Amino acid sequence: MIIRQMEPQELPVVAKIYVDSMKATHKGIVSEKFMESISNESTVERFKEILENSNLQSFCYVAVKQDKIIGFSMGSLPDHAPQGYQGELNTLYISPHYQRSGVGKKLLHAVTNHFKQNEIRSMFLGVFKDNSSARKFYESVGGIKIGEFLDERLSKINGHDLVIAFYGWRSI
Repeated sequence: MIIRQMEPQELPVVAKIYVDSMKATHKGIVSEKFMESISNESTVERFKEILENSNLQSFCYVAVKQDKIIGFSMGSLPDHAPQGYQGELNTLYISPHYQRSGVGKKLLHAVTNHFKQNEIRSMFLGVFKDNSSARKFYESVGGIKIGEFLDERLSKINGHDLVIAFYGWRSI
């Protein structure tokens, strides 16, 4: 398996992994209505906006096994970050068949290396509070819970409250 930067033409594959992983790992966390609002096409457009926003200095890495993309991670320098944190891990998703095989740690490492090479020394991320497996993963790699936030926009789509838990690394 190799980890490398994503090529622009690979965005539809990355979007499909996101949608498939969301549907596989967030069942019971988000509503069917929320799941129905997520499509490959809307995800491509959303990710394209993030990656093309030069203010965010966004980037995306992919994990490739036997010429097939099996996961991705996206990072950026957001306009607003929790005090004391610089970089943001926007997303880290692994194709359901490859979860719990070390791919996530390698993709996380790619993001932290990218930040370090650009003199960014701290990082944070947001994850659904009810996603206990993701929270355990981030805690296992040194993430410290730094707060929670009721996401009103996502809660409206979802039909009930969605709380985001924030994790951070003061030194990466």
